[in-house]
Amino acid sequence: MLADSQTHEHRALVAKRFTRVIFCVCLLSTLSRPFLSPLGLWFTLLGVANTLLVLVVYQVIAKRRLESYTTVMVLGVSISAVLPVLAVSGGVNSQFTPLLSLFPFMAWLLDGRRAAVNVAVVLGCCVLLALTTVHLMPNLMLDSLGEVVPQRKTIARGVWLLLGLALTTYFACQFDRSYSLLQEQLLRQASEDPLTGLANRRVWDERLAQALQRAARQQSWLSLLVIDADNFKQLNDRWGHVTGDACLVRLASVLRENCREGQDLVARFGGEEFVVLLEATDMQGAAAAA
Repeated sequence: MLADSQTHEHRALVAKRFTRVIFCVCLLSTLSRPFLSPLGLWFTLLGVANTLLVLVVYQVIAKRRLESYTTVMVLGVSISAVLPVLAVSGGVNSQFTPLLSLFPFMAWLLDGRRAAVNVAVVLGCCVLLALTTVHLMPNLMLDSLGEVVPQRKTIARGVWLLLGLALTTYFACQFDRSYSLLQEQLLRQASEDPLTGLANRRVWDERLAQALQRAARQQSWLSLLVIDADNFKQLNDRWGHVTGDACLVRLASVLRENCREGQDLVARFGGEEFVVLLEATDMQGAAAAA
């Protein structure tokens, strides 16, 4: 639960930062466009509309409203800021097409592998639609410069754009797989005792607090066993720490084998001290388990 909460907070922070960057880019491009290219009023109007839309979304995210739709809002406003501009600037021939390849990776940062794949599929369909209707799309940029793009070059650009989307999605999925493996490893290292593989003191404290609250709420029994290996210091002094560690590992295995999997919690409390948490277990049941 703690890891899920931290992941949610991290993605909310990423969404807020992405929206802030998108707003700055839209505002800067809208203000600088008249000085960089001889385009018509359409581009300025689109830039103003996109900037206002991104600003509204940023305010919603900053105030923590509609949190379950944060990813959809960020991706939606990002794509809506690019696709209309592409539609009036030549589709796949537009100078803005390289931006499309960034969206799958951005979707992965916001909501994982599934979001990256979904965004890639949507953008891929848009590219195919643009290729089939290229003769109907205006190209205000090329018209203002008096240039004409051959049809073969348009098709080649569309194919390479689709390939770029596929590669970006593949890399995002690979990053997601590596990230998940590393996250699992870190969580395991943070929650397990490195010698015995049992839960460590931190996990014990968290689970005990949760179990106490649950028992109080449900008016149920909660039992606790404390196991202390006798004469362990003498064993270490006589036979060495390697033998002592082997005894602790064996003791941990015995405790784990004789507890209910998924219900009881066995943890290493100290050097040679172990604890077992028995939920929904009365005094007689705890004595039988001991």
